[in-house]
Amino acid sequence: MEWLTIDLEDKYSLEQVVLHWQSAYAQEYSIQVSDDGENFTDVMSITDGDGEEDVIDLSNVAGRYVRIYCTKAVPGNVYAICRQPLR
Repeated sequence: MEWLTIDLEDKYSLEQVVLHWQSAYAQEYSIQVSDDGENFTDVMSITDGDGEEDVIDLSNVAGRYVRIYCTKAVPGNVYAICRQPLR
C-alpha cells in the first residue's frame, strides 16, 4: 500500500478531488482527510479505478490534509499520478 498526502496549509471545505493518472494507476484506493496529518478518515472509496482522469465529488467534507491511499494497483504494482493532465 502506498499513499500521497497533500498539506493544504489550512482547513478547507472540499468539493472535489481530481486525479490525473498515468498508465500505472490504482484500481482501488481511498480519499482520506485529516485536520492534524496523523488521524485520517475515509471520505470516499474507489474499487473500480480505470486510470486517466478520476473526478471524485465530495460533500460535507473538510480538512487540512488530503491523502490518496492506494490499496490495489494495475498489474506491476506501481502508481503514477501527474501534477497536471498530460497533453
